Amino acid sequence: MPLMWAQTWGQVTDLPTQNGILNPDPWNVLHRMSLYRLMISATDSYMGCMGTNATDNPIWGLPLQLGWMKTSGRLADPTSTTTCGLQTGDPMCISTQSWWGCVNYFTSALPFLSAAKQGFMGEGVQVQMQVPEGVTDFCTTYTDCAALYPDVMAKWDAFFEGLKSAKDSPLPDNEKKDYLLGIYWACPNGFNSYLSYVQCQKESLLFCRDVICTELGELSRVRFCSTFPLQSK
Repeated sequence: MPLMWAQTWGQVTDLPTQNGILNPDPWNVLHRMSLYRLMISATDSYMGCMGTNATDNPIWGLPLQLGWMKTSGRLADPTSTTTCGLQTGDPMCISTQSWWGCVNYFTSALPFLSAAKQGFMGEGVQVQMQVPEGVTDFCTTYTDCAALYPDVMAKWDAFFEGLKSAKDSPLPDNEKKDYLLGIYWACPNGFNSYLSYVQCQKESLLFCRDVICTELGELSRVRFCSTFPLQSK
């Protein structure tokens, strides 16, 4: 099972609410893991064509990836100016300064918003993600995310809509499976497009250093960037 899976919430009604609107905190590891658990639970009945194993749902790969990011320290504050994500500080915190946490936002918060919009979390359920005070770079509702990232949200919408249409389709299971995997992998595997998002490319989320190189007797400046601090020689 993914990291801390037993501690996650298994019911939509377990999520925090505000004024009748679901209000999860995607900057908390358990909350983010819970979004995955709820999506898996909500879509399992549509995944019969995937196989007979309980873990055949392709969404299982996403919480496993998040667990790896957590245990490898990639979700902690890379600037070390806060204790967010540190075992000696707030271990459940996902830093808004983490490049990994930023990119993962697009494969956790956004698909959950899409799933809720398509009715997988219940009829008429509305969701607004929490955001740390002073942070304005992340969309928090389906409407906002669809306006800012229409291509990404359209892919997640296509996946969840495809689940509904495939369930009642007369096609054989192997063809359904190929179809669903195709539209699913168009979402998280559109990873290169996520890398182009302004907030995940901001230098505040990357560590960059300019290096002067000599190529055929000519000087040129090359910029190296990393998600971890670059050490000087």
